Amino acid sequence: MVTVSSTLATQMPQAAGASYGVKRKGNNNCVLCYFGEGAASEGDAMVAFNMSATLETPILWYCRNNAYAISTPSIDQYCGDGIISRAFGYGMYGLRFDGNDIFASYIATKEARNLCINESRPIVLEAMTYRGSHHSTSDDSKTYRNANDEEIWNNQFNPIQRFKKYLIHIGLWNDKKEMDLIQKINDDIDIAKDRAEECLKPHWKHMYTDVYKEITPHLQKQMNEMEQHLYNFGDEEW
Repeated sequence: MVTVSSTLATQMPQAAGASYGVKRKGNNNCVLCYFGEGAASEGDAMVAFNMSATLETPILWYCRNNAYAISTPSIDQYCGDGIISRAFGYGMYGLRFDGNDIFASYIATKEARNLCINESRPIVLEAMTYRGSHHSTSDDSKTYRNANDEEIWNNQFNPIQRFKKYLIHIGLWNDKKEMDLIQKINDDIDIAKDRAEECLKPHWKHMYTDVYKEITPHLQKQMNEMEQHLYNFGDEEW
């Protein structure tokens, strides 16, 4: 399983290579690689798609299309029919589904995985969804999209709320269970916070010594500089 990457699409060629390794081993397994529709505009995505298609490797390309790459809407990213149309252009299977429907997401992924393993073929999955809030703490989504749209998506299409309504409908959930769960979570958070506040702060040198088995020369140099800086200007034990 390969997660999304802050440096867009850099994980995709790696995932394609990993899937080729899985194919060579022949252990009836596959690779799952997550990416957003914004990452699909990167050259690394094209390279990864083509490699997996030509080598027929068992990989699921799972695109979470939330309509916005930070502030860039999908309409400004591509003119084609989303990401799914690229699958067929590369000779891959493709499947699009409601990414806010937990059952559709589960069934689509399960069936695609079975096909991917049985035929040793790459498959593109496009989960159509919506980013419910800001891209990050430094982003203000209200400056580039309609607040009403965000409210509609969060109220009507929120996957957690949709699943909650389903559980209530079949009698597996109710308001009391909801309040009990919220209370338990809050209590657990308070306990964890109190426990963390009782712990001593780790020594600053762990930033350098707890990266590799043996500290590398460039990290040793950085640690020495930090030690000198704290000796000159620090107000804590260095």
